[in-house]
Amino acid sequence: MSSPIANKYYCKVFGCPMNTADAERLITPLRNAGWTQSTNPSTANLLIYVTCSVRQKSEDKVYGLAESVLALKKKSPLLKVIVTGCMAARLARGNRTLNTRLAALDRATRHNLSFADYVLSTPEASKLIQQIAKQSMLTDILKRRKTHSSIQADNNISSVLKEHLSISPHFSSEVTAFIPISYGCDNFCSYCVVPYSRGPLNNRPAEDIINETKTAIKSGRKEIYLLGQNVNSWVDQTVSFSNLLSTIDSIKGSYWIRFISSHPKDISNQLIDIIARGNHIAPCLHFALQSGSNSVLKRMNRHYTYKSFKTLVDYARQKVPGIAITTDVIVGFPGETEKEFSDSVKAFRECKFDMAYISMYSPRPGTVSAETMMDDIPQTEKKHRWQVLTDLLGKQCLTINKELIGKTLTVLTDKHVGRKGLIYTFGRCSTNKEIKIQGNYPLNTFAKVEVSVATPWSLQGVLLAPVSCCLDHEL
Repeated sequence: MSSPIANKYYCKVFGCPMNTADAERLITPLRNAGWTQSTNPSTANLLIYVTCSVRQKSEDKVYGLAESVLALKKKSPLLKVIVTGCMAARLARGNRTLNTRLAALDRATRHNLSFADYVLSTPEASKLIQQIAKQSMLTDILKRRKTHSSIQADNNISSVLKEHLSISPHFSSEVTAFIPISYGCDNFCSYCVVPYSRGPLNNRPAEDIINETKTAIKSGRKEIYLLGQNVNSWVDQTVSFSNLLSTIDSIKGSYWIRFISSHPKDISNQLIDIIARGNHIAPCLHFALQSGSNSVLKRMNRHYTYKSFKTLVDYARQKVPGIAITTDVIVGFPGETEKEFSDSVKAFRECKFDMAYISMYSPRPGTVSAETMMDDIPQTEKKHRWQVLTDLLGKQCLTINKELIGKTLTVLTDKHVGRKGLIYTFGRCSTNKEIKIQGNYPLNTFAKVEVSVATPWSLQGVLLAPVSCCLDHEL
């Protein structure tokens, strides 16, 4: 068996758009140094896995790589593997002392993470990859197994993070640019691992964000995603997120702006007003309810009530007719009673979400809920509650989407798919609903599409004509 091809990398991303944005920066130094990307790990000599830690299932996918990657390493002894992202950060530097970090890493090794040569937070992995890129090929820098020094947290993680974010990303999509505006989180929701995996909140300077956005628009990207664990927490001196959004909206060009994620405790009427006035801001708002029960929200350390959440929903729909409201919800949180769950059902009926991402509670090591609360809801009951909300959501989404039949929407095309001998062009309207169009049409193009078929989760339509750019609520 021949050795892997020199100077080829393989990068696999798990989880959220923030991980995609990180990966786009991680690979840039390699590409600039002449490395090429492989779509198959068997033909690369450097494997990079950007991991997620939001649920145990996410981590299990990474542990599941062990057999196949170890088999590759047996055939090609020079193959090296970097595991980074949230799961890696939690294991490598998520504890406060080096000894406990090493213990965590030892546990990971026993759980089939032994295929990794390095287990590093993203900023640390970024620094390592920049060093690798300076070599003509993999040499001494990756000839050793991971050592204590390779998994110690940097003494000034903000400076390492700043260096990582200063890299001009190689956007993986011709349509979408993911632009981080902040990194980490200070909210410490009791179930959430993010503050432990990504660290405290670090905000990028407004100038850097605006310049990167201008570059993305100039390069032809038509969908700009501003990313943060909580975008509303972003601030640069006296500039708020609402101010930043308004400034970016004033940039000339043909594009849409989207942003995720928003925390209900920080959303302001000013932000909603700016969405309403925006020239490029898509009329959709994603903010996580997590539970319709005030008592559960208190145990989650969320710092808002269902009433205040519903007030924001009502205000947004009043100011931006046709706005899509989407959310996240957890069922089976420790101690969730039938009455508390029924409050979430009631919230779904009242808010009529355009989409909701419903998760069954999964205790994350190191979080308050995992350490101090008993995971006392049986898995069968979690599945039942998940199904109840999913069924209700499906009925509501179908009703909402059927109202669009016969209407003309602006769609940004983003991919082609072949099915049963036919070619379909897919895209998304400004409210982020996926729409399928029969035919092979240009991608990364705004087009008018008349909706002909509606399902709970998607639309189908007929292309009428290309357009420069407009928002559906302006039609």
